[in-house]
Amino acid sequence: MSKIKFLMMAIIAIVSMTFTACGGDDDDTSGGKPDDNSSWTLYEPFTTLNASPEEVKAYMADKLPQFKMEEPFGNSNGYSLIYTNEKEDVSIYYSIVLNKLSSVICQYENYSKAKYEFFWSELKKRYALEVMAEQGEAKMCKGVINGKQYLISIATSENGGQSKFIRIGYNALPMD
Repeated sequence: MSKIKFLMMAIIAIVSMTFTACGGDDDDTSGGKPDDNSSWTLYEPFTTLNASPEEVKAYMADKLPQFKMEEPFGNSNGYSLIYTNEKEDVSIYYSIVLNKLSSVICQYENYSKAKYEFFWSELKKRYALEVMAEQGEAKMCKGVINGKQYLISIATSENGGQSKFIRIGYNALPMD
């Protein structure tokens, strides 16, 4: 049991370090535009972990054709398939390790507090989230996708102090 607690704490620490907000005014909107949640979409990325890269590509071509794949980043042992939707400033990063999908991150640009709250509300509705840890706007949760339990996180971060964005991560839960 202590092994599981240690693993959970390690995951929480990694996600907290990765997704920690770097200051700034949380109520700012990008470019002074008013919030219009009718244009916000919480995309459903391909989340079948351990799937092949070909399965990811087929899903994206079929379900999210508005996203365009960029050149893969990494090497044969581990790389990322990166899809972008420039019109809506959204990117999806599929982490491939040893030719298997290991995790997914969706990054939404143009942060606002209202947009964050909208995405958080949608995540809770879709995945019946149970918050396991939280620090400010960073939350690590247990959720259910297609009958399987996942570790789902939501947090804000900054890109070199230039712009703030929202990241949503999908990972496997540690084994009991």
